[in-house]
Parts: sequence; structure tokens; C-alpha cells
Amino acid sequence: MIRNLTGNYLIAEKEHFSVKFFERLQGMIGKDFSKDMDCMIFPFCNSIHMFFMARELDVIFLDRENRIVKTLTAKPWRIYSGGRRTVKVLELPPGTFRKTPCAPGDKLELDAER
Repeated sequence: MIRNLTGNYLIAEKEHFSVKFFERLQGMIGKDFSKDMDCMIFPFCNSIHMFFMARELDVIFLDRENRIVKTLTAKPWRIYSGGRRTVKVLELPPGTFRKTPCAPGDKLELDAER
């Protein structure tokens, strides 16, 4: 589970860590979020590409302490970077930020990292 500790609410329940090279390269291309996966996490990453994507994604860039560095709604056929402090990227379904607002500086808890 991924919880925003600053706002005290749940962002995602069934995250998937993407660690293998080709899995990271593909990301959400050709995939859909489902009841089994509602967030894809890219550890040791500070940027993403949206090439070959058919839809937007909500994206969170995190630093080493799991504080939000940047949030954005990523559009297809673009490249996005979280900057030098970013070490982890979360891809979420479009519209996530309308239901669970997140802002730079918010602290997140990722249960899988406990």
C-alpha cells in the first residue's frame, strides 16, 4: 500500500515494483491498471518516457525519504524528469490526483519497503 502520511490517506493498494530492464522500458505501455495493480513503481529512476502510450498517467517523483519532489499528469509521446533529487517514480491511473491530492513535500509510506 502507498499512503500519503502528510494528508493521511491511501493513494494505492496494489503496487507493482518494476525492476527488470525490459519491464522498466515497457512500463505501462500496452497495460491497464486493475484491481491487482493500481500503481507501478520504478525504483532507482528519475525520469520516464511516454512513447507509445495511448493515455495520460498521473506521476509522482520521490526523493530518498519518499517525499514528493514533483507531481504531474504525463501526456503521451513526451519525456518527463523529476530532477536530481528524484530516486523513485510512481505511475498511477489518470485522475488519481483528483481523488487523492498530492503536493511536493508530502511524505509517502510504501508498505513494500518496510
